[in-house]
Amino acid sequence: LMCRRLGFDPLQFRLKNLLREFEEDLSGGANIGKARVIDCLSRGAASFGWEDNKTPKIRRGRFFTGTGFACCTHGNGYYKTKYHDFSDMSLRILEDGSAILRASIHELGSGATTALAQIVGEVTGIDVSKITVTETDTQFTSYDSGCQASRVIYVCGECARLVSEEAVKMLTQEASKLLDKPVRFYKGSLVCEGKRLDIADTVREIMGKRRVSIEVNYEHRPEMNPASFGAHFAEVTVDKLTGLVKINRYLAVHDIGQAINESFVRGQIYGGIQMGIGMALSEELPFDNMGIPRVRNFDKYHLVNAPDMPDPEIILIEDNEPGGPFGAKSIGEISTVPVSAAIVNAVNRALGSSLTDLPLTPAKVVEAARNMGE
Repeated sequence: LMCRRLGFDPLQFRLKNLLREFEEDLSGGANIGKARVIDCLSRGAASFGWEDNKTPKIRRGRFFTGTGFACCTHGNGYYKTKYHDFSDMSLRILEDGSAILRASIHELGSGATTALAQIVGEVTGIDVSKITVTETDTQFTSYDSGCQASRVIYVCGECARLVSEEAVKMLTQEASKLLDKPVRFYKGSLVCEGKRLDIADTVREIMGKRRVSIEVNYEHRPEMNPASFGAHFAEVTVDKLTGLVKINRYLAVHDIGQAINESFVRGQIYGGIQMGIGMALSEELPFDNMGIPRVRNFDKYHLVNAPDMPDPEIILIEDNEPGGPFGAKSIGEISTVPVSAAIVNAVNRALGSSLTDLPLTPAKVVEAARNMGE
């Protein structure tokens, strides 16, 4: 709205004022890390064709089409608080060549346990199908800060990587003692005098002859958990007669450091877009004067369903984030953050309005069109 009133190009205005990599968060937070928000915005604008579609509105009878975008960030982890973020895990390699990672997390649908198994497999060379990741059990697992604050992959994932490296180190040392020969770990395999050793056979012999279990514990306390960044673009068509808003095109660009599991990353973003569209256009929970919700069932709480969804384009910017497992950073919560802003900007550009009160119900849109003389 400010750029429109001052005659500024909203894209160039943001590009000139966004933080650069490794700058300090002026709000008092930690170093923002390898922030690629400018890349997100530039790549998104080019792919979306912003320069070709930045005309505020296109009118076809009662239908108005407009485009909008929004940048986003999400602070992750626990910093500048009384309790420092940490994760504690143990990893045991069993005599059949499988492994158990004891982690105090929960699988909330994000694929966290699978991602941790992939990280362990990448380090140890053990097939992911043979790796079990436990969920929180206060009788058996260590303390952890929990599945919140978009911290699991960056903090817990790095802990899984580090505990895996410690397990590999212990396995290599014990194998050397067992054989009385130098043993090294190379590309997922134990190697002795140029010959590959089977991990399962080696662990069995270590346990049988040396009475040693290959099990290690590791506590990880990262100095920071860098914020996540992204940029979303939307094209909408507004029906001034009915007040309905149709999303024609949608593009999401996210700086993710490195995808541990790309399908999970994209799934998180798809889900975030769907939730954000509901926030922007339909989901509302009004209360009466007594504080009682007026909407008590889903027949009046309008969730966005499949027919309402656009087919979003997703671009992942991968440029390793220092401190994360293999350069990864979080994606969970940020995918919802810019959606409503991008859609509202597109609607306002279509109508020339200044709507800010969510959700943009048909009644609000019709009134805005009427007030703007459309």
